[in-house]
Amino acid sequence: MRSILKDHWIFLGLALIQGVLLFCNQESILFWDTIQFAGKHTSYFYEYGFQQGLLLPDAIDSGHPPTFAWYISLCWQIFGKSLVTSHWAMFPFLLGIVYQLLKIGELALNKHPYVFALIVFLCPFYLGHSILVSPDLILLLGFLVMLRGHLSKRKTLVLIGSLILSLT
Repeated sequence: MRSILKDHWIFLGLALIQGVLLFCNQESILFWDTIQFAGKHTSYFYEYGFQQGLLLPDAIDSGHPPTFAWYISLCWQIFGKSLVTSHWAMFPFLLGIVYQLLKIGELALNKHPYVFALIVFLCPFYLGHSILVSPDLILLLGFLVMLRGHLSKRKTLVLIGSLILSLT
């Protein structure tokens, strides 16, 4: 099997493209459910910290664990409360997605491991979501980690992917 390290230029190229897309859209406003998850929840924890506890008040609680809000509010504490900060906070997850796509391609398509990543990467649904501040990206990362674990028969990766999914 070819190593992704040998094809690191593919990862770097996709990461660069993802970064350029993010840069071009870093001031795009939040929409759909991200107003709730990345706006209201995050603002609550940014303003009150954990003085009121780890959970959200009933008025804005959506029933999901608020770990995404904790993460974005932490980024706001460190880099400043801005839309740009929120968008760039998603970048580590986007890199993780690209990496998992390449590793899954390595497992499924031995001769051309990058084809799977390119197909998913060029999908309009993925590209549209990749420029959002959204917990959907974390869900996708968790799913891909689980899929990789299943394909490679590595229970540890399935467990890690399950934990990532349960955080959001």
